[in-house]
Amino acid sequence: MTVDLKPLASVCGIFGVVWVGTTTAIIVTRERRIAEGLRKSGIETEAEVIGLSTTDAPRSGKTAHVTYKYLDNHGNEFTNTEQITGRFYRFLHANAGSKIAVRYLADNPQLARLVGNGSVNLARDMLIVLLVLLIGTLFIAWLFSPR
Repeated sequence: MTVDLKPLASVCGIFGVVWVGTTTAIIVTRERRIAEGLRKSGIETEAEVIGLSTTDAPRSGKTAHVTYKYLDNHGNEFTNTEQITGRFYRFLHANAGSKIAVRYLADNPQLARLVGNGSVNLARDMLIVLLVLLIGTLFIAWLFSPR
């Protein structure tokens, strides 16, 4: 007696895609809200670069990060680490002691993001992931559909 595992595999595959898709959508929504708040009412300030690092990513090679500190309007110091592009990493590495522009929320100053093209656009990247997941879901549905 053989058991047909195709329906179970299909359900598990679709559940996995839905779970990852939902998590991605939540992250994208949060990042877009932060970006909108920073665009509308963010306060721009100068930050001091206090660290640069890279980490190995399984499929994409290395990811680069910058750690910076900045002061809000009340003189409180905050530190943030953010993923940056390889080009911006090389620029900061070659220009030690550089100051960078960041924007923070007045009502939540620990929430800050780099100003300009140096930061990685997380929302865009996550939307690409969602598109890939949608294609994967369609493929799973096609693969296990009765013929």
